[in-house]
Amino acid sequence: LQTPGAMPQVQQPPVANWTEKMTRRVETVEHGEKLVKMVEHDVLRPLPVVASSIETVLRLDPRQKGLLWYSTYGVDFAATYVIANTSGATRDVQIALPFPASNAVFDDLQFELEGRPWAALPAPANNQIAGRVRLEAGESVTLRAGYRSQGLDRWTYGFGHGVAEVRDFTMTVKTNFAAIDFPDGSISPAHKERSGEGWILRWEFRRLVSGVNIAIVMPEKLQPGPLA
Repeated sequence: LQTPGAMPQVQQPPVANWTEKMTRRVETVEHGEKLVKMVEHDVLRPLPVVASSIETVLRLDPRQKGLLWYSTYGVDFAATYVIANTSGATRDVQIALPFPASNAVFDDLQFELEGRPWAALPAPANNQIAGRVRLEAGESVTLRAGYRSQGLDRWTYGFGHGVAEVRDFTMTVKTNFAAIDFPDGSISPAHKERSGEGWILRWEFRRLVSGVNIAIVMPEKLQPGPLA
């Protein structure tokens, strides 16, 4: 990150869907005559993430442009997710991991299934990386995902849009700075211990239903204006 063009990063969990073919009745009028036809369309059916184990390292690395300081940081993200086919039948499942920012750079990108190959190889598109796998009824698959990137001001882990259910969730965040801050409306860690110049923070949920996220705000350097 050479300029302050980075953005705050918001990492969301992977999304797993299978596609169901549905038909609906459509009525139209042509030349004064009423026509009825059945139109086929696709409906996405979600599958749950039944366990999440996440390790994140945040390295504060403030950058200066002109007279102003920017709270830039490096992030190492590594996660293991378990996704279960609870649909009751064999499904072709798409698993997609959203990228945490649209204009960031991601190095050492990992998106792998443990113990079974992808039916369709993962490919980055539409601000996410996605691949397809066939799962039998009741079968689970382990996804390992990770990257190194850079962001600005704050790092957030979201649980999805709106109120979401989270099962068997653990996350550890290690920082190289002591002045940590958790913004209003975010979930504070259950455990916190000093480690060198920073902290080791840990969140654990067996079953959480929540509409708020985990967020960490980077400390800011004093700007020249207030200092003067």
